[in-house]
Amino acid sequence: MNRDFKGVWIPREIWLMADLSCQEKCLWAEIHSLFDREKGGCYASNEYLMEFLGVKERRLQEMVASLKEKGFIVQVSFNGRERVIKAVLPAEDFSLCGAEVHDSAGQRCGKAHLWGAESCAPLIYT
Repeated sequence: MNRDFKGVWIPREIWLMADLSCQEKCLWAEIHSLFDREKGGCYASNEYLMEFLGVKERRLQEMVASLKEKGFIVQVSFNGRERVIKAVLPAEDFSLCGAEVHDSAGQRCGKAHLWGAESCAPLIYT
């Protein structure tokens, strides 16, 4: 894999996210570090990510699904053989589901919202 690797950086929005496991945070960081400008994201295979994280295929699938559901990765493309995914972050003026923003069941939804928002707001791509 070709990458511009200078160390590990996990932004506070990811690091402080209580709904993410440590493995999910590491997966997010790896996807972020493998960003390829030509492809528009990370094209690492599941096999590479499983080996890197030391997890089985089912666990990797669960982590990818969780990160997608929470809006921290998006699928850029899939051509039948190669998947390209991109790590995303909320903008600086976003909070991580504060007490004032809840889902329809009254629970914190775990997504990012504008400060003081009363409902869900889309994430901003970085």
